[in-house]
Amino acid sequence: MDTWDARQFQDGDAELEALPCWIGVDLALSGDTSAVVAAWLHDDGQISVRPWFFIPGDDLKGRSERDGVPYQTWADDGLITATPGPIIDAGIVEDHIRELCGTHDGQEIAFDPHLARRMMQNLHDDGLPVVEFRQAPLSMAVAIGDLERTVNGGMIRQNGHPVLRHHFDSVVASRSESGLTRLHKGKKTDRIDGAIATAMAVHRAAAGETNKSQYSGADAEIFTF
Repeated sequence: MDTWDARQFQDGDAELEALPCWIGVDLALSGDTSAVVAAWLHDDGQISVRPWFFIPGDDLKGRSERDGVPYQTWADDGLITATPGPIIDAGIVEDHIRELCGTHDGQEIAFDPHLARRMMQNLHDDGLPVVEFRQAPLSMAVAIGDLERTVNGGMIRQNGHPVLRHHFDSVVASRSESGLTRLHKGKKTDRIDGAIATAMAVHRAAAGETNKSQYSGADAEIFTF
């Protein structure tokens, strides 16, 4: 976390709009947190990341007490979007992705299709570059490896977002005998969706550094019908 904290930036949208952008999306099952993370690739190979979070608006106080985090304060401060109702309004997340691609040079929008088929279909129909990124152990291990190398190599820049930091700080990492790394929760009420979406976005941006125009790799497939 010290390495992560040391690499903050204050760039505005104008500085990032000209850069190619890869987007990772981790959608909630029901009352969890959905995360959208954008990764911009700089000419020198550095990657800047910025997150957006979405949570059900019903009973924020109860959710805060259960998870031990200040959801209401984060919502009041504009750090998360609390959508009306007991579950996250997928349309609000979808519209945010459209807006992000409308103002930035979106190269890919990576989803695990398990919870995202309808959203992927809608965005695909709008001509946006949707790709499948299955959150299977092997594909995620490759993404986590790229994230680890980018952070520890001092090549990542992040905007000090406290919710994203909390998600990273909630991660427990384990490495298998074969060398594959997994990110998982320390306890049931932890939230790590932002870390997962960041790994997806950074991995695709890192792949884009050498092959920006190609949708390559076993973990990412062009979404076609």
